[in-house]
Amino acid sequence: MFKKEAAAALCLPGDLGDKDLKILLKYLARDRRFLVVKINGPDGTLIPISNEDQTVASLKNLVEDVDEGIHRLESQISSSMQRSKEAIVLKNRQSALAALKSKKLAESILSQRSDTLLQLEQVLESIKQASDQVTMLQVMKDSAGVLRSLNSRIGSVENVEDALNSVKDEMEKANDISSAINEAGLDPNAADETDIDQELDGLLRGQEQAEEERIAETTKRKLADIPEKANINQAGEEKSPLPKSREITASETESDPSISEETTVLQGMSLSE
Repeated sequence: MFKKEAAAALCLPGDLGDKDLKILLKYLARDRRFLVVKINGPDGTLIPISNEDQTVASLKNLVEDVDEGIHRLESQISSSMQRSKEAIVLKNRQSALAALKSKKLAESILSQRSDTLLQLEQVLESIKQASDQVTMLQVMKDSAGVLRSLNSRIGSVENVEDALNSVKDEMEKANDISSAINEAGLDPNAADETDIDQELDGLLRGQEQAEEERIAETTKRKLADIPEKANINQAGEEKSPLPKSREITASETESDPSISEETTVLQGMSLSE
């Protein structure tokens, strides 16, 4: 939120980047002497700067100053060491001795500053840890309040059980109503069983009739072929007369299923005539 508002105030496209934010805060702390910068709340309310905020800001500023002093001392030690080496090359004993003394003093101060920086960082880390614990405790309290509010809306366990039982009763009523409608035949999705049975019987009869017509047609073609074969045999050579028609025995019918089908059709044709 702050990055977007700051970018809009500075006429920058998009949000303010992390690097730009660090530069802005550095400018406020160094040039404008603002030790603490706090962003307003999401609703625009002004968040006051407390004594704790000022103390933490002063401590961070002191840590930065000590750290910069350590870097200067390290550079001074390195420079003194280089001067002593140059003086030794030039056989200038007094200059080499002065450079070594300056190096020794810088190392002593560096040791003290390093210890001070370590203590300041430990204090700052302890403050940060305590602040995190306070924030966590406040969040837990707020969460407990939210849970308390939600539980008050739900009520006791008896209310939950009553609500579940009511839902179960209403579902049973709906099932009973659906069953009653189905039994009364008012269900629009239910098909008429009588019409279905009649339609099935009609399909079966049509299939049987078509099968009987096919067998009858096959039998007629076979019977029509018998005189033609007899005429062909008489024209070619003298053959014995056709045997007299005889009755088909039951054994022949069982051995040849086609004879059984043809006999049944012929009997049906004679009865119809």
